[in-house]
Amino acid sequence: MTWTKEAKQTRDGLACPFLGIVRSPVLEGYRNKCEFSIGPSCDGEKSVGFLLGAYKDGFTRIAQPIGCRNVSPTSARVAHIVQDFLRTKSKLPVWDKRNNSGVWRQVLVREAGASPNPASWSEYLRAPPEGDEEKNDTLGESDQKEGDEEELLVVGRPSQLMVAIQINPHGAKRSELNQETAALLEALTAACAAEEPVIPLVSAMMQLHSGVSNGAPANASMLRLGEEITPLMCEGSKHDDDQAAEIAQHLALPDTEIEETMCGLKFRVSAGAFFQVNTAAAEVLYQLAGEWAGCGGRTLLFDVCCGTGTIGLTL
Repeated sequence: MTWTKEAKQTRDGLACPFLGIVRSPVLEGYRNKCEFSIGPSCDGEKSVGFLLGAYKDGFTRIAQPIGCRNVSPTSARVAHIVQDFLRTKSKLPVWDKRNNSGVWRQVLVREAGASPNPASWSEYLRAPPEGDEEKNDTLGESDQKEGDEEELLVVGRPSQLMVAIQINPHGAKRSELNQETAALLEALTAACAAEEPVIPLVSAMMQLHSGVSNGAPANASMLRLGEEITPLMCEGSKHDDDQAAEIAQHLALPDTEIEETMCGLKFRVSAGAFFQVNTAAAEVLYQLAGEWAGCGGRTLLFDVCCGTGTIGLTL
């Protein structure tokens, strides 16, 4: 388009003015959702953490989430609890990407209620570099905080926690799977209760998935951790409509969700739901978007691909 070409010529390649950056109110441990891979470490030990690189580049080993600044202390602790169980109590193998074998594949941790309440978005504005001709004239100097004046908020212990374990249902006998998943639930519950302060585990789930990638299809069986695994549940994508509806109704219960608050609204979040992973940053973003959008009582708002609907509901 002509206007974009003209704009880029007058703004150093930018199609619109650069008004600065509104940073996240929380810079450490902000993720309310972490997906930890399970597999062998470089030493061959059962580990829970992150793949050391892209699988397509030949990386198959897992490293613990030690020193990961975006992982919360609670999520890192849960990963360690599961890892300890796998190393000391489990007799089943972990997932090995090299030959697509094993049982234990992934740990999903979702937190709610840990994010601090952010201030106005203008408190987190970082102005453009000095000499930038496209500085924002609509914001006063008092709104543009210097780096050494910024107050960094910290996350606390969540009020609710969800853990979902992904396993390969064909990696062992069903009797072994049922025995070990029940043992994991017992160990996880006891360990969370023994923490100081207590980790409020309110939802423990497990997902059955045998595909090559950890990204399971939407119709993969999801059930409560420790619940008996049946042959039907192991069929995955072979569920017919009636069976899928029965499973969905079975999971539409309070202990399969956690409740997060954002912009004064409460959202019930399931294991597979899309929800912003940085609650405080999302609140600041929605504040700014709301001001710019200027929605009123007669506004018709389309929230396309809405996930849990946070944008449309907060605006």
